[in-house]
Amino acid sequence: MQTAIDLLTTNETYFYREPAHFVQLQTLARRSLERRESMSIWSAASSSGEEIYTIAMVLQQLIDTGQPVRWEILGSDISTRVIASAQRGVYPLERVQRLPQDLLHRYCLKGAGPAAGTVLVDKSLRRKVRFTSINLIEPLPDIGPFDVIFLRNVLIYFDLPTKQKVLRAVLPPNASGWRAVRGHGRA
Repeated sequence: MQTAIDLLTTNETYFYREPAHFVQLQTLARRSLERRESMSIWSAASSSGEEIYTIAMVLQQLIDTGQPVRWEILGSDISTRVIASAQRGVYPLERVQRLPQDLLHRYCLKGAGPAAGTVLVDKSLRRKVRFTSINLIEPLPDIGPFDVIFLRNVLIYFDLPTKQKVLRAVLPPNASGWRAVRGHGRA
């Protein structure tokens, strides 16, 4: 069954996809600094990891500029194949074309010799993120709570009743204070 899931899932992703969302994340991170010391983030359909590592770079950049935010990130996907790829943190150069140059140079290593044509996400970032396999339409494991949930580009594959089921599962029971953050793409 897992092999069928791995073969059938769509894993379209790249670094810094829909940049407005990462600008919004920086704003939310700065606001959270005013209230507490850490942020917990879940990328609920992280595919092969480009989104989760972009999130990590954006948050680590705040630390590197002297803003003391502590963070933890969980990436999940139904496909164990893409989760294994995400844990390695190795990507073809074309996957990082949209990544801002300062983030690319600061948090990625360019492959040489047999690794030419690839980049490796910095070890310090790879150590700070964790990945697991989760099926969003099944009962969720006890993984939260989270300050921010990235649930992007996965709901488009579900019918309306399934979308509603997933949203009820990922949002806390008392979600009246929650709102979707919309950028130029899907949020």
